[in-house]
Amino acid sequence: MPDSPTAEHTCDVCALRTGWLFARLGEEETALLASYARSLTFSRRQILFNEGDPAAQMFVICSGVVKLTRVSPEGRVQVLGLVTPGQMAGIEGFFHSHYDLGAESLTAGSACVLPREQLLRTLREHPAFALQLLEAMHLKLDEARAHIQEMGKTSAEAKICTLLCDLLPHLQQSGKASKGAEGFPLAHSDLAEILGLSRETISRAVGGLAKQGIVTLARNQVLIHDPERLKELAR
Repeated sequence: MPDSPTAEHTCDVCALRTGWLFARLGEEETALLASYARSLTFSRRQILFNEGDPAAQMFVICSGVVKLTRVSPEGRVQVLGLVTPGQMAGIEGFFHSHYDLGAESLTAGSACVLPREQLLRTLREHPAFALQLLEAMHLKLDEARAHIQEMGKTSAEAKICTLLCDLLPHLQQSGKASKGAEGFPLAHSDLAEILGLSRETISRAVGGLAKQGIVTLARNQVLIHDPERLKELAR
């Protein structure tokens, strides 16, 4: 768990105000919710919360990408989803006193941390927000179903391309990239864990993409050189 955030939340353009999840709250309600928020800056591979921890707070991701994990009875870590800016990690805290999943940052980033009790009060007092949350959860369920279907019928190369296409909006320009390539901090182990594939399979597939000049992976950095071709292979 990260240290409890203490910085006052003063950002006017964070996910609380720009994310669609809170779009049905009025300015007064949003300002009240923001007054309870605290800012958190996290580093790569930082644990936001563990499966089974008390769900005392929820994290609205402002920047970066967070992976949601569950540990199998055999001790294997399974990645069940990714949380990107504008979305919430720990959303199950609305309904349970403890987190059903763990959350670990895939990249460095930042979040607004909101007390669970304040969010529950907002739900009770603002039905439109409750409906928005219901829609968000339905959307995530649809995404999970589509992901399961896609992962079951495509090759390792297509799986990698689909994942990277999903992450394209969140890519960062890398100072190490050449010819305008876009970079994202991912390692072979990250891809293997997210996609449920072996590292050897990932290495072979990424090697094939590299030979085509589409993607390279070195020093824990994925560089995408041909986004359009990447999208074609993901279809």
